[in-house]
Amino acid sequence: MIARYAARDLVARWVVTSPALARLDRATARHGFRLVMITRLVPIFPFNLQNYAYGITGIGFAAYALTSWLCMLPATVALTIAGGALGAGGWDIRPLLPWLALAAAVLIVLSLLPRWLRGKSRVLDDLVRPERGC
Repeated sequence: MIARYAARDLVARWVVTSPALARLDRATARHGFRLVMITRLVPIFPFNLQNYAYGITGIGFAAYALTSWLCMLPATVALTIAGGALGAGGWDIRPLLPWLALAAAVLIVLSLLPRWLRGKSRVLDDLVRPERGC
């Protein structure tokens, strides 16, 4: 809420003067829930920084809140289960190795996804390609 109500006006002024920022702002407003979904499912970036970043974009609050809740749920469940296992004395990490390998594979695939989708995804093209005439 702080970012939305204290900084959004400043960002809106920057957007007016910069075609690149205007393009990103329009893309986040149009495809915001997809961006929230990706960044919440792969918790590489700190959630606190994401909260402020999403607050200064044009993403609607309902889409942000619902998508955040749904997409943070799997990590919450996984961390709760892992914490419970460690708390119960489950210090043997061998059963966790396949899950860690799966997590590494998902991160690798997600990092290569933009390259594979270039020219095939309208959402990605909106985010990374400059508009004509800008």
